[in-house]
Amino acid sequence: MLCFLLIRPLLLLDMVFPCSCLDANTRECTPTPPTETMIEDSINHESIKMYVMSTHTFPEDVQELLDVPAGRRVPDPADDHVLTKYNQQIKLIKVAANVLPELWDKITVNRKAGIPITSAVMMFRLAMDTLSRHYLDFFRESSFKVDNRVQERKDTAKLGFFALRNLRNAVDQLNNVQSLVECEEQIKLVIRMADELHGQICETYEVTSKD
Repeated sequence: MLCFLLIRPLLLLDMVFPCSCLDANTRECTPTPPTETMIEDSINHESIKMYVMSTHTFPEDVQELLDVPAGRRVPDPADDHVLTKYNQQIKLIKVAANVLPELWDKITVNRKAGIPITSAVMMFRLAMDTLSRHYLDFFRESSFKVDNRVQERKDTAKLGFFALRNLRNAVDQLNNVQSLVECEEQIKLVIRMADELHGQICETYEVTSKD
């Protein structure tokens, strides 16, 4: 069974993130500390990219969202709405990713007890769908140049999105032990990248607040 730091679903959204960098009006933030689910820090982005990339094919509209450079549009400096929406998507990605361990535990517990896992797997798939939608919304919001690190964050988000696709593929093959191991590894990676994405936005506005 996974040893994850569990975070309650979206109902506790504001309690989970007191971080004020997610409020476009304040610009202050304390970065979220690493969770127990993070893969060792020695794994850099390049090795993660090699790990999660495969022969994935996406619908044309999704592939376009992935490929198009971030920061192509300049928002109105007087309008905080764009930055608020951008930060909100990062917040939603982190929460949705951290819901996965609790749902995965239900699958493994039922499996060990000989209880049908159909319902638990369905709930897990719905959670993956929710996370996928948040990523796609984030890629859309990344078209705005809210600051100079939008491409860096999009690259991080893409790794998380690819890991989520790998996780979905592993869930499709839950009839063997190796797929269980693969699911657990991909869940760890999905959460790591969501945490890193959130940490990057917090880091940016913590630095900004000191200037």
